[in-house]
Amino acid sequence: DKQGKKNPYDPVSEIAAQGPLPGIKKNVFVLGVVSFLQDVSSEMIYPLLPLFLAQVLGVSKAYIGLIEGTAETTASLMKIASGWLSDRLRKRKALVFWGYFLSTLANPFLALTTAGWQVLGLRFMDRLGKGVRTSPRDALIADSTPAATRGKSFGFHRAMDTLGAVFGPLIAFVLLPLFNHNYRPIFLLALIPTSLALLMMIFFVAEKRAVASGDVSLPKLSLRSFDRKFKMLLLVILLFTLGNTRDAFLILTTQNVAVATVLPPIL
Repeated sequence: DKQGKKNPYDPVSEIAAQGPLPGIKKNVFVLGVVSFLQDVSSEMIYPLLPLFLAQVLGVSKAYIGLIEGTAETTASLMKIASGWLSDRLRKRKALVFWGYFLSTLANPFLALTTAGWQVLGLRFMDRLGKGVRTSPRDALIADSTPAATRGKSFGFHRAMDTLGAVFGPLIAFVLLPLFNHNYRPIFLLALIPTSLALLMMIFFVAEKRAVASGDVSLPKLSLRSFDRKFKMLLLVILLFTLGNTRDAFLILTTQNVAVATVLPPIL
């Protein structure tokens, strides 16, 4: 401070603090663990949700497509908006927190649903949360990492995220026979890892100090400032996602080939 005393909590020092792994900052490590826990929670639910909709709620495949299309469109559009808003506000952590909070709030209520429209609303809320948090979280990782090691930091984060997507279905696979193939208790138990992720986000992730608004120009919601290579990359991603089959329909296909009910999470 102005009197020369050391601040016990300095966000600039915290965001640059070294984590337990070589070359991985504390912020990046914690965000990796948060993503791991969040993906464990999401992937405990995701492989079971199409079967729950079809078998328990009696929802048609067309309506399941509507749910998935609405959910993923919401996430995609919100990533654009939240990234732009994060740059405008020069704040990352608050948006990341509210994104995780929305998903934490939405997923357990799937256990209480009795109709397809309720699942549609909750999936919308969950993917809204994903869209809100993803871009600011990636920006926070970049803020926390020297340019020379950003590849390593994002690689670590993606590895932790994918590891969560491995453990989530494995947990669902173990729990299904224990609950006599009742999906609802598993949806409720998914609240545990996502709540832990939210607490870690609150207490262990630091925010980089904002730059004064007069120092840099505010970003505009436009592609004009991006070069041709980036726009071509967007085109490639668009073509891929148009042709990429949703996992929900692959899971539903297992019903047509006499796959045991317990196996879809493993598949």
